[in-house]
Amino acid sequence: MSRKIEVEIFTDYEPGHCTIATIMARGRGTTLHAKNSFKIAGKPLMEWFLDEITQAECIDYTFVWTESEEIAEITTKYRNVHAIHRPKSMIHYASGFHSAAYWDQYVADRMKEIAGTSGDLRIHLNCNNVLLRADTIEAMYDKLLESAEYHLIQAYTPIDPHIFMIHNGEPFPVWSKPGLDRQKHPQLYRKSSISIYHTKRAESMYINKELPHIIPRTEAFDFQNSDDIHFAEYMLNKRHRSK
Repeated sequence: MSRKIEVEIFTDYEPGHCTIATIMARGRGTTLHAKNSFKIAGKPLMEWFLDEITQAECIDYTFVWTESEEIAEITTKYRNVHAIHRPKSMIHYASGFHSAAYWDQYVADRMKEIAGTSGDLRIHLNCNNVLLRADTIEAMYDKLLESAEYHLIQAYTPIDPHIFMIHNGEPFPVWSKPGLDRQKHPQLYRKSSISIYHTKRAESMYINKELPHIIPRTEAFDFQNSDDIHFAEYMLNKRHRSK
């Protein structure tokens, strides 16, 4: 079961007893055919992803929601990783057949059938983030449990500071303008698809705050299409050689 951290909190419940990771993984993909089972450096993308996140000690169960038999077969290689069948009417995000709330309830019901619970803590993952590390997940988990006033921890990553908006017909900020100190402008961040949700805290009207967690740019890398293949191969091979 999950590691427990002794923390002082001001509500009448204990920190999460069961932590579940969820991954939505379509079989076909829209930006690269069969992307989640596409082979990179000799293994399917989903296998690289599961190899790493199953090393996170805080995760009790991992559920992969997919309509693909090939992806479902990959999950059988791992302990406490299970595939949830994704009906055809739920394959496309904008199908219009069901609301987001219905999707969430469908997945929660399937998880309860297998694990007996839908989780006290829910880790939402995206296998496109194939370079995500297990220790990052554990760091986010620990940080959320230690910060009792938050119900959600969300990953963010720094983005290139050379970003402009058009203001009064000209780009802003313009670094060459007199008196403009570039170093005093705040760092910009992009929200990643990685988050951990404390279900019990969320039920409390007193805890409804999001805690940001900064992750490295490489771990926020989002594998989308054929342009990303060479970079993903290089980084995954580099990781493999370092083990």
